[in-house]
Formats: sequence, C-alpha cells, structure tokens
Amino acid sequence: MTVYLYRGGSRIQVPSLLPLLRDSLPTCRITASLMTKREAARCEWIHFGVGKGVSNPCTGVSIYGTPGESMMGMHGEMIQGLPGIDTSPRCYEDDHALGFGEFVRWVYFANPLADTGILGIDWSLSARKTAGVAHSMARVAAVARTCMESGIPAESRLALLNWRMLEPAYLSKFRRGAGLNTVLDWAARGPDLFGSGSDRCPRCGLKTLTQASRFCNRCGCRPEYFWKEKRDDER
Repeated sequence: MTVYLYRGGSRIQVPSLLPLLRDSLPTCRITASLMTKREAARCEWIHFGVGKGVSNPCTGVSIYGTPGESMMGMHGEMIQGLPGIDTSPRCYEDDHALGFGEFVRWVYFANPLADTGILGIDWSLSARKTAGVAHSMARVAAVARTCMESGIPAESRLALLNWRMLEPAYLSKFRRGAGLNTVLDWAARGPDLFGSGSDRCPRCGLKTLTQASRFCNRCGCRPEYFWKEKRDDER
C-alpha cells in the first residue's frame, strides 16, 4: 500500500491518511449554497469538511488532499505525472484517451461532531472504466478496501455519489437493503456479494442472476465477461 498527501502541487508519501482526514474542517466545508433547496433538505453532510482523494485498487495507491477556494479539478491534479493517465482537464472529458486510468475519485466528508465521517465514492453505472468513476458495485468494493488499508476508518459510512456530490435515494435504499453501510461492509462482504457464483450482478448489484440465466436483465451485464476482464486487469 502506498499513500500520499497532495499539497502545494506535490505528492508527499505518508504512513496513513487517518491523521489527515479532519484537516478540511477549518478550511473547506460543504454548504447549502452549493445545492438546490431540495438537495440541501436531504443532504446529510452539510457543514462537514471536504477532503478529496483518488485510489487505484490495482496498485494499492491512494492520494488525498484538502481543496483550496475552488473544489473543482483537484482529483485530476493529484494524478498528474503518473503513468497511464491524461493531463488535466483532459482526463475529465467524455472523449478522453487514458482518463484517470485505474484511479477512482472519492471524497471524505469529515464530521465536525464526531471522529468518523463519510467516504463518498464517485459512482455511475454508465461511466467508462477510465472516467475516474466506479462503474460497478464490484469496483466500489475494491476501492473501499484500498481506502480502508490507506487509513480511512473502517466504521466510516460509505455513500455512492453522483456528480453533485450527493447520493441518490435509490442508491441509499440499495445499500441499506444489501447491508452495505460502512467501508468495512463493502470491503469485507462486497467480494462475495458481487463475486463469481453470486446471484447479484457485479455491475448494478441487483439480484438478477439465476442458474437459468447468467445475464442481468437490468443493466445488461454478462458476468462471465465482467470477471474475465477483471482477471486480465490483475495480471
């Protein structure tokens, strides 16, 4: 596991992210002004600190930093100079070439009233694999384990974020129904829930796979191809 603090345009190797996760509280917090009234009414992390990170579950690398005045573009800046990624902002574009490579973007919301916060992983079922967004439930589980091993507390809640840094209600309902509430839940139970032989689709997470049909009728995933691709990536 290799862990970095991103500060002043440089990556500094550190033993763990744990001592750094509350650094955002004095300088960078989520406010209702960043949202619509409807969004703010159901957002659980208003007034929480905002730290940004990226993790690569294939190489075990995590990078974390606290945004300045602007919260935009920092994920792309963190990975600059590493192999297999595009320059920023090219890595964010829909027609990117390399994008974020194997890195997935996340946010850590530091709770001002408690030591444990919320890990929000960027999520979209329709995202390209290189978009820096977890595009399957199996990948969320892999990123959760990498984050936990990098110093994110295991008891932190985990949320699946859209581009507005909010978790849609249907994803909250899915997580609760599957018993996937904390980082540890995802890291420990995710590989079995979304692994080979499970009745849950590894992409969308729903119970759509049976002995008679190994094709997900909700998202179109064919698990045999999904897991072959995953094994190839790990070689």
